[in-house]
Amino acid sequence: MLLVLPLSFAYAADKINTYGEFDLYSDQDPFDDSDAGYVQTKSIEDEDITLSWLCKGTDMTVKLVPRYTTLKDKEGNTVSYRVDKNKPVTSDKWLTINRETALYIPKSLLKPISLEANNGQKVVFRVFDYNENYKDYSFKLKGLSEALAKLKCRY
Repeated sequence: MLLVLPLSFAYAADKINTYGEFDLYSDQDPFDDSDAGYVQTKSIEDEDITLSWLCKGTDMTVKLVPRYTTLKDKEGNTVSYRVDKNKPVTSDKWLTINRETALYIPKSLLKPISLEANNGQKVVFRVFDYNENYKDYSFKLKGLSEALAKLKCRY
């Protein structure tokens, strides 16, 4: 069991620009100099909750940081998402890495959520905790497609 608490992190990334609701950050992996840029937005309900599309070299992932939620270690976290009025999508394969306070999308959902979100106005995530209780987090999607186009990696 992993307890997610509000933590303060220092980010080395440089904010480049803002596109709608999304901030674009430039960053490089300090070990291999690969691209580690990302776009990020804050939840409508709580600005400590963030949603990001991140580069790791040429690969991309989606990261959801649902602070104040008790997560399972590694793979097996259940998350549902719904873009606008589209059909909700649920997966129990969202994972945490090294006891991190974040959830990473399964690779099989990266392209579907990215395509839907690029054309959407709002996405709602329902995050189930260790005891199968849930919390909902909403994000406005204005500017996502423009911000993603600035990243070097692709979904």
